[in-house]
Amino acid sequence: MEPLKGGRLTDAFPEEVAKFWKEADTQRTPAEWAFRWLADIPEVLTILSGMTTMSQTEENIKTLSEATPGCLTEKERAIFDKVAEVYNSLIQYPCTACNYCMPCPQKLNIPVALDLYNQWFLYAKSQKTKDDYSYSFPKGRTVSDCKDCGICLDRCPQKLPISEAMAKAAEIFDK
Repeated sequence: MEPLKGGRLTDAFPEEVAKFWKEADTQRTPAEWAFRWLADIPEVLTILSGMTTMSQTEENIKTLSEATPGCLTEKERAIFDKVAEVYNSLIQYPCTACNYCMPCPQKLNIPVALDLYNQWFLYAKSQKTKDDYSYSFPKGRTVSDCKDCGICLDRCPQKLPISEAMAKAAEIFDK
């Protein structure tokens, strides 16, 4: 599990999500919200976190020394439910990364392309998503290489419009 999604949950989140966090009685950083949510679950025994600065380390120590199972209020849990609804509504193509669409004749990693396209909307068009895109395909390959052959469409158990998604991803990432 990666509770902060490579920093995306702390760096860039949709305005609708920010609105819900402002409704809470106690204002917290996005990292603190994420860790408190995890700590609230009695079955979670260990929470790992990547940290790059001393202030992140100090915040994590403070948060996790105070957060225990049952630490969230009912109001806070309701806010989490609303936040989850927003994030779920932002998913453009609900790919499960089953890989049935693979292999692609153009050697494109379709599940990765769809995941990055979804991340673009989930994380407020974060530059990190564009950076990840640039590292996710072999040199010289992009989603623009999709030839709309339809092979993946026949294989996809979710019947996702993959060619359409690839074209939309190309508009964002291959400019």
